[in-house]
Amino acid sequence: MNADLARAAFYLVVTRIVFGVTRRALRERVANPSIVNAHARAIELARAVDRVARHLPLRTSCLDRAVALWWLLVRNGAGGALRIGVRREGDALAAHAWVEHEGEVLFDDEVAQRYVAL
Repeated sequence: MNADLARAAFYLVVTRIVFGVTRRALRERVANPSIVNAHARAIELARAVDRVARHLPLRTSCLDRAVALWWLLVRNGAGGALRIGVRREGDALAAHAWVEHEGEVLFDDEVAQRYVAL
């Protein structure tokens, strides 16, 4: 097996494990109707993620921020939808990730509008 195939296999296995563990950990945590204003809480959490991301000593991607926010929303019982979108940029495809709550993009809304959600 050449090096590219080995690396591809490694990353597929790691991705499957990480997302599998995350999915299992969050499976039982669904939107909690007892939260009086889940949308207000979702906006607060989105602002927190955005603010922290700007001050971390490492650069985060839209996917990093979106997954972190989605996880926080689910853990807090607010729910939400992780979205990944694409758009054409010349001969290439560009991708972007964001989170929606009650049909509203929580951050990066001006960027998300330029992408078609998958």
